[in-house]
Amino acid sequence: MDSVQGLRSRVGARLDSLTRQPSAPASTFWVGLSGGLDSSVLLDAVVHCGVVKREALAVIHVNHGLAEAADEWAEHCRGLAQGYGLAYRSTRLSLPGAGNVEANARAGRYQFFAETISPGDCVLTAHHADDQLETVLLKMLQGRAIKGMAASARVAGVPVLRPLLETSRDELLEYAHSLKLSWIEDPSNRDTDFDRNYLRQAIVPKLLDRWPQVRTRVADLANDQAALDATARWGMTRYQRDHPEGMAVDDLPEPADRARIWLRLYIEAQGHYEVTDAVIDEFLRQVFSGQKARVHWRSGVLELKAGLITVSALEK
Repeated sequence: MDSVQGLRSRVGARLDSLTRQPSAPASTFWVGLSGGLDSSVLLDAVVHCGVVKREALAVIHVNHGLAEAADEWAEHCRGLAQGYGLAYRSTRLSLPGAGNVEANARAGRYQFFAETISPGDCVLTAHHADDQLETVLLKMLQGRAIKGMAASARVAGVPVLRPLLETSRDELLEYAHSLKLSWIEDPSNRDTDFDRNYLRQAIVPKLLDRWPQVRTRVADLANDQAALDATARWGMTRYQRDHPEGMAVDDLPEPADRARIWLRLYIEAQGHYEVTDAVIDEFLRQVFSGQKARVHWRSGVLELKAGLITVSALEK
């Protein structure tokens, strides 16, 4: 049972820093539970780590309605919460038919989190070291920034803590088997038409066989990138302070790839994180072709007026 106690200790250490904050005793830690292996282990470890009192714990589940057994999974999660004596909240999403299914599901999930939790609360998710490795590799293969997940972050305005981020999936399996936990196997996880599943099943095992330390090395790389990102955001904060009226178009760096990064920093500094590269590239195309530049996305508008670039919320 050393593996069980070791994992519980690590989870407890992650949570300990939060419980030391003055507002923590009144806060609720919502464990995001899908019913799968990862979140089932997280729930058990959080309950037994000895750091958070049970009255400060609750379970939150999102039924995406994408699988035939989705309603059964929701009941399974309800049963787990009741078994631990924890409060349980859930919802069944009604996802739009258009657009990216995964993106829509994620947006709906975090909207429910934001509507459910109170100020001072946070959501615990079961992302682990293998998820981190897959995320970084996937972004690299898609030509996106090397940006991993942080152990503590705000996602769509929701405070999120990931206590398992340095724990491998093999360790989660060992923990679950040691305690004879029961969990749900989502059949869609075997579908290698999804890029992440293909990485998980066909690529990552070979990487680990050849380079056993690849999880740690990729995590270190992601952490280095996060430090660089923090420095860039600090620079943008200073720029905003000195230019409250907007970004001067003449301040955009060259070439276009640098302009895209600079503009993304400016947009995110306004609180908009979901804008795509395609939106930014179209705006830059309009700017550099001398057009009246204006683009919008789900929640915001990027516009050029009188030589100044501004970001505003999209009116509904």
